[in-house]
Amino acid sequence: MVELILDGQSLAQSVPGTLVTKKPNIPAAKRDVKFTDVPGRLSGSLTEKRGWNDITWSPELQLVDFKTLNQSWRKTRQLLQSASKLVLSDDPDFYRLIKSVTIGEFSVDDVEVSGSYKPSFTLDPLEYQITDPKTFTANFDIVNPGNVAAEPLLTVSGSGTVKISVNTN
Repeated sequence: MVELILDGQSLAQSVPGTLVTKKPNIPAAKRDVKFTDVPGRLSGSLTEKRGWNDITWSPELQLVDFKTLNQSWRKTRQLLQSASKLVLSDDPDFYRLIKSVTIGEFSVDDVEVSGSYKPSFTLDPLEYQITDPKTFTANFDIVNPGNVAAEPLLTVSGSGTVKISVNTN
């Protein structure tokens, strides 16, 4: 079963009884493209690629608690609304940045020991790879394995002369 990991902590471990009811579909990022028609142009419209649109994602979740359902629901809301990074347990090497979360309604069952809800996450359109820090003492290349230009995070420490070039710049 897939778990949501928020800021490094499993939601199911933070609030026991939290379940993802089915494997969530995650939409692909959609490029923001502007098309401008130019009368008389033979090769179609002009195309301007502007960037990427945010992703809206709504997994179906359930909370089961035989004693303190309301308290568990309050804790769940607090964790979801304060989270900034989302990892899915079946894809632990990548994360998405959470821009906002809308919680919505908590539907309690007839026995009042469980309820379901469907939070709506607004996510950054890009996926970020989690990598361990690497130490280099000589020339090296960093290769982006993705399909979108990326800006790596470089932290330089130590002493001596350092020259950093990106694409010959």
